[in-house]
Amino acid sequence: MVRYWVVRMTLGDPVSNIFDGEVGMKKNFVGIRWEKLGDLTGYTTKEGLKTLRGKAKEAYKNETSGTLNNWMSHINSFVNRIKENDIVFLPIYPEHDPKLKEYRVGRVRNRPPYYIKAPTDKAIVTNRRDVDWLTRIPKKRLSVRLNKSLESPHTVYNIDKHKNEILTLLKRY
Repeated sequence: MVRYWVVRMTLGDPVSNIFDGEVGMKKNFVGIRWEKLGDLTGYTTKEGLKTLRGKAKEAYKNETSGTLNNWMSHINSFVNRIKENDIVFLPIYPEHDPKLKEYRVGRVRNRPPYYIKAPTDKAIVTNRRDVDWLTRIPKKRLSVRLNKSLESPHTVYNIDKHKNEILTLLKRY
């Protein structure tokens, strides 16, 4: 069963002012950071996620328990819940202007998530999933309900409840 996700990428390298999403679009991937945690791809069990939470608590000492729990949910979704053929939405802010927002939509490839310790492509996200980009959808073409869901500040989250609208949009674009 195909599922639908949002993966929000970082603003990228501040020196080159390159948005990670731009690199992801060119190199066909989505990704997440949490650089202090390193390779996230091995945390595939409940026990492993518990271990990762402990590592996060140590690495990000000033974060609240609620924040750490949210992060673990995002990481678990990215590493374990997103599957081959799922659809991902990547928010894009042309020239970093939120008024011009659009969404790049892609299909997840069969390769599992992977880690790049020192990316050479100018993106700073190190944990990645390969995608085939299908289309771009302007924000103004979405319903108010779907727009509100896509505006969440979370990094990785599910939007299956909008499946019917998404399928209609994918036929149109």
